[in-house]
Amino acid sequence: MNSEQIYQTKNLTFKYQDRAVIEQLDLSIPTQSLTGIIGPNGAGKSTFLKCLLKLLLPTTGKIVFAGEELQKFSQAQLAKSVGMVPQKYEIPFEFTVFELVMLGRFPHQPPLQLKSSAVDQAIVTESLVQTSLTHLAGRYITELSGGELQRVIIAQALAQKPQVLLLDEPIASLDLHHQLEILSLLKNLTKNHGVTVLLALHDLNLAAQFCDQLLLMKDGKLLAEGTPIEVLTPTNLAIAYQIKAKVIQESSTNTIRIQPSLLNNQSEQEIKNKIILVTGGTRSGKSSFAQELATHLSEKVVYIATAEKSDPEMSERILYHQASRPTIWSTIEASSGLPEILTKYTDTNVILIDCLTVYLSNLLLKITGFLDETENPVFSKEIEKQVESEFEKIYDTLKNHPANIILVTNEVGAGLVPPYHLGRLYRDLVGRMNQRIAKFANQVYHVVCGQAIELKTIAVSSEQAAQNLKQLLEKEGY
Repeated sequence: MNSEQIYQTKNLTFKYQDRAVIEQLDLSIPTQSLTGIIGPNGAGKSTFLKCLLKLLLPTTGKIVFAGEELQKFSQAQLAKSVGMVPQKYEIPFEFTVFELVMLGRFPHQPPLQLKSSAVDQAIVTESLVQTSLTHLAGRYITELSGGELQRVIIAQALAQKPQVLLLDEPIASLDLHHQLEILSLLKNLTKNHGVTVLLALHDLNLAAQFCDQLLLMKDGKLLAEGTPIEVLTPTNLAIAYQIKAKVIQESSTNTIRIQPSLLNNQSEQEIKNKIILVTGGTRSGKSSFAQELATHLSEKVVYIATAEKSDPEMSERILYHQASRPTIWSTIEASSGLPEILTKYTDTNVILIDCLTVYLSNLLLKITGFLDETENPVFSKEIEKQVESEFEKIYDTLKNHPANIILVTNEVGAGLVPPYHLGRLYRDLVGRMNQRIAKFANQVYHVVCGQAIELKTIAVSSEQAAQNLKQLLEKEGY
């Protein structure tokens, strides 16, 4: 694990019975940063925080904390490193501020310890200083304002001496003054005290002002991650919140400001992407057709090339396609990591991927490394699972991406063809990939001898096709 990342998740999924609340999250949380989790209600923000605290156990996938798998930590061990400020905090007794903050020392105290030590008292005092609460130490919590009480709960978490502080909507019920007060406190903890802070919040302008990094979630999935400027784009906000947003960059503070408005029905249609599948045999003209199609859709296109210059023939073909593309297009080399690359281009109108079959071939060779062991059926099954797992991410990214995406694929497979003993598996995977994409694609074209045929009935079942044929025959008098 990268030492600069305090948390990392891999394929993290959590389900309540059969309903996925968070799904296949792959992300990392930088150390000593203020990271905000944003997204609409029901996006999975609170569930994600509970998984990081081991209050909920993932259905699949894993979480790595401080270089070790989270499941290796007991709750007692984790409580010494991670503090939590929940949405709702029930206080059954009338504690003073000092007494309530002292409860944060519980994970560090020996069993049956009845009196706090001098070390505990010093740490509690330090936590009160950090949260500007020393003047309230002897006051009862029932006498505090909402902002003051929230600072006390944060002070209690700080008394644990955590590496990480997790907060679930800590400013939701506070007025603007107290919201700014709490967020300024959290920013100071990361900047001057080395604490990593991860919080869920709804106010996008405050998130942009205070957070170093944002994670934008929707329907349990990660829609975007990065700096506020990278994440809070009009396209991302339209997809996540179904709003129209004007993003204004404040040059004086180097931050951004969001001006939101509701979408009308026409605008909602504009943000829905189109998936166009272009398939055909080797040298059928499918790539040329796809490029012409992209040119008609937009002047500026992001072209994602998956082929590698593995041999003279492939090098020649790559150079030919490069020369035929408009110079205004952006070209991205992507023999691997396609889902991550796609998430970087959410503001793009048209993306052309040429071609997914070669990408599959590259992935298959990367996994197997030409191993003779792949003749083993058990090993081949494991390879198949790895490839399909990677392509599940690609399918999800394609379906949720705001751009119009043109996908070029081969009927059987071309480019860097794997060794003979992988041929059958390769063909099976290509066939399944094409069928899967055809089911959610908006348009499908099959190119033969440079001529494109639009397959308008691609999603029709065999039963429906037979019925249509019968009706045609009856109409013709057969």
